[in-house]
Amino acid sequence: MRRKRIGVILSEAESYYQERILKGIMTKAFELDYDVLIFTSFVKQSFLQDFAFGERQIYDAINYDKLDSVIVLADTLKMPGLFDKICRDIDEKCHVPVVFVDGRYKDYESIYTRDEIPFMHLIEHLIEVHGCRKIMFLSGPLEVATTRERLAGYKRALEKHGIEYDEELVCFDGGFWYDKAASVANNIIYGRRKKPDAIACCGDYMAIGVVHEYQKNGLRVPEDMIVAGYDAIDEAIECVPAITSCSPPLFETGVNAVITVDARIRGVEPQGLMEDGGKVEIGASCGCHEDYSYTKRDHLSAQDKINYHDFLDSNMMEDMACAKNSDDLMAKIQYFLYLILGQKRYYLCLNEDCLGEHEIVGEMSAVLESYTDNMVLNIRSVEGNNRTVSMRFLTAKRSFLTLTRSVQHLMLFS
Repeated sequence: MRRKRIGVILSEAESYYQERILKGIMTKAFELDYDVLIFTSFVKQSFLQDFAFGERQIYDAINYDKLDSVIVLADTLKMPGLFDKICRDIDEKCHVPVVFVDGRYKDYESIYTRDEIPFMHLIEHLIEVHGCRKIMFLSGPLEVATTRERLAGYKRALEKHGIEYDEELVCFDGGFWYDKAASVANNIIYGRRKKPDAIACCGDYMAIGVVHEYQKNGLRVPEDMIVAGYDAIDEAIECVPAITSCSPPLFETGVNAVITVDARIRGVEPQGLMEDGGKVEIGASCGCHEDYSYTKRDHLSAQDKINYHDFLDSNMMEDMACAKNSDDLMAKIQYFLYLILGQKRYYLCLNEDCLGEHEIVGEMSAVLESYTDNMVLNIRSVEGNNRTVSMRFLTAKRSFLTLTRSVQHLMLFS
């Protein structure tokens, strides 16, 4: 009897948010003896229409009949029309439990990252350590679930410390992005908005926008304004000063998603959902001495990560573009597999006859609308044993989806 399979649908799996949720999903799934199949595009958005078209095609490879449950990371599916496509496919083809994470569709089950308590702790840090009483809450639209969660944490912290809630210090014009938050900061600087003791942003991009606006106007953070963010993204660390932020409970969200689909498969109510999680990360934008375990985390864990400069300096794209023929191209791809740190199994599957000599030398044939009925497994890499093969298989059988507990990279191209 085969192990049950959870399909995870998302975009840009290696980004910080997605990586942390996936770690929670895979940890709990393996504990419960599930296999995990991850369906992801390389990027969330692209202005290149042909590239975006190719990226969306990966989701055509999903055979819902082979899955026992599905987890959709809704907030990552940003390419135009992609979320709607996934929803249509689930309506038409999926007959197993489905959970949407940080998003909602019809009456399918949804779970959200529980930001209320972590954001409360962030506000408490500003109150207890820095003596702030007038704290601006800066966010995107109120109808967004994450805004409501974090606003609840903000209110909870104020109430706990006997501070009256002031609507003038609550702003939903930040747009979750640099420029809109910078406009709000500009209004504070020039007296068009009430000046707070600190600005607590519902996202690090907004916090960075606020910091840059103060600096652009000859002011300093934290001396002239204390600023905090949320999400603890890499850009927050790279900002000067580093943004005091909060790591949301994303690992716990991934665990809860698996607990939920497992319960639905067994026909019971979910039990043992994780509630704790999240951590205030101390940068210098609040006035504290930065915590180096946060601000230098990339350096401290460099031995466990691929060196970004190794990738940039590898000349991979140039080398592949100079391939003389299809065999040469496959050999070059095999060589560059070392850039995928920790990969145990790697398969490269291509449409039948997609690597004709005319394409290698620069002439492109018409873009196919879908995968061909027959596909070709061109490269198989297992535990470092790389082989160029030419194995044809029927797309409909999905026979190329070999399941293991190890990290896998499955690449399909039209």
